[in-house]
Amino acid sequence: MNEERARALTEKALSFASADHTEVSVGAGVQTAARFANNSIIQHVRNRDQGLGVTAAFGQRVGGASTNDLSDEGIRACVGRAEAAARSSEPNTEYLPPPGPQEYMSIDAWDDDVVELPHDTRATAISEALAPVEAAGLRAAGSYTTHANQRAIANSNGVFGYNRSTHACYVQTVLTENSSGWAESVGSALDQLDVPAASRMALQKAEAAKDPTEVKPGAYTVVFEPAAVAGLTSIVGWTMDAKTADEGRSCWTGLEGAQVGVPALTMRSVPAHPILPSSPWGEQGIAASDTIWIEDGVLRNLIYSRFWAQEKGREATGRPANLVIDGSDATTEDLIAQVDYGLLVTRFWYIRFVDPMKLLITGMTRDGLFLIEGGRVTRGVRNMRFNDSPLSVIKKIRAMGQARPTTLHGLQVVPPMLVDEFHFTSGTSF
Repeated sequence: MNEERARALTEKALSFASADHTEVSVGAGVQTAARFANNSIIQHVRNRDQGLGVTAAFGQRVGGASTNDLSDEGIRACVGRAEAAARSSEPNTEYLPPPGPQEYMSIDAWDDDVVELPHDTRATAISEALAPVEAAGLRAAGSYTTHANQRAIANSNGVFGYNRSTHACYVQTVLTENSSGWAESVGSALDQLDVPAASRMALQKAEAAKDPTEVKPGAYTVVFEPAAVAGLTSIVGWTMDAKTADEGRSCWTGLEGAQVGVPALTMRSVPAHPILPSSPWGEQGIAASDTIWIEDGVLRNLIYSRFWAQEKGREATGRPANLVIDGSDATTEDLIAQVDYGLLVTRFWYIRFVDPMKLLITGMTRDGLFLIEGGRVTRGVRNMRFNDSPLSVIKKIRAMGQARPTTLHGLQVVPPMLVDEFHFTSGTSF
């Protein structure tokens, strides 16, 4: 769906509208994936989809509808359903009319190589990546996925925006009889992927984690790899809502402008990031911009919706487009060398809230937990459950390394971190 086609579809939908305010979104995308298990490709799928969504408002009565039928009749029916839903809904007291024309940043997030990647090239890359795993007598599972998306927005107040983007991701897990190792490689362009390196890392972790030992629960000095960091920073980034904070219903209440992390920590959103870019627009088509959330450890901004920004006389920030923490030039090995006794964490899974008012969460390590002794990794450790707060973690960062992209917990470019006193509460059964 090129820009001309997208504009024609949005104009068609607006021409059928009778509501006070109408917002239209259209999109088309192709997702192609090769999935593998037990060292063999088991599925190769290609999915194409397109659709149109309409939000209609009569005053503050708001309704929405969507369709995959992009004929004139299909679009007209979709607009009609949205308007019928709006008329029958209760007023949304926080609804604001959509904005007027916006200036959108240009985001270069399209790579023809991602779109045109041949099936056999993808299969060959997987086969070559799995060869060392098979030679080691181990098993691997994972996927090599690519996305290409075109989308546009428009409204009855004169907004129109068009954006296209690509994304590629290779993920691999290697299994032994009693351990596993995991790695990923992601980017918006194909030349940002390093499939062999991800495969080697997953294999190395699985072999190093064999015959894991158990350690006692307690507070440990920990080196978090970027995927593990992302599991924690995602909780920070997605909970910083200004309205709930101002109403005293959040752990962020009273913290805007306060020191919440170490001085070395700056967390921001960069919509045009060269590796993991996001959309040029946010809530209701408001133009996206670079936003600093935490600067030098100080909480500079909370997430202000258009409604709450108007209530408080602030600029609307929208939700984080992505999360970026720059880190330093240090490697993960440099961080490990600073630890006399501690743990190296590859990633987390099954993260859940324990006490949202304290941002206390729990979860488990997965696919590579290692003991650090005397500045080096000595052996694998049986997975453990943690109970801790990311608010506590960002105050105990001792050092950070080179930032790397990860999509395990949303779009993030974050560094490995050396953190003191991270709390593990129990072991797990595997």
